[in-house]
Amino acid sequence: MTKLTITKAQANPSALLEKATRGEDIGIVSGDQIVALRPVGTTTKLRCSCAPFESGRRLLNRATVLLMACRSEIARKPALPVD
Repeated sequence: MTKLTITKAQANPSALLEKATRGEDIGIVSGDQIVALRPVGTTTKLRCSCAPFESGRRLLNRATVLLMACRSEIARKPALPVD
C-alpha cells in the first residue's frame, strides 16, 4: 500500500485517483488512522457522451473535499506533547 500524508495527497489528487482506479492500494494518513482511496461501484447510468469526463470530475471534486476535511480535522486536533 502506498501511504501518503494529506499534504502530499493534495499535491496531485488526479494521479492518486488514476492509480486507485487501476487497482493500486492508496492510503492517506489522517492522525493515527489510514484512509483508503479506492473505487466503488455505482448504479447510475451515463447519459451523454461527456458523462465519463463529468463523472471523473465529480470524483476528483469529492476526493478533494474529503482531503480538505481531513486536513481541517487534523488542524483542530491538539499537538501531541514531545518528550
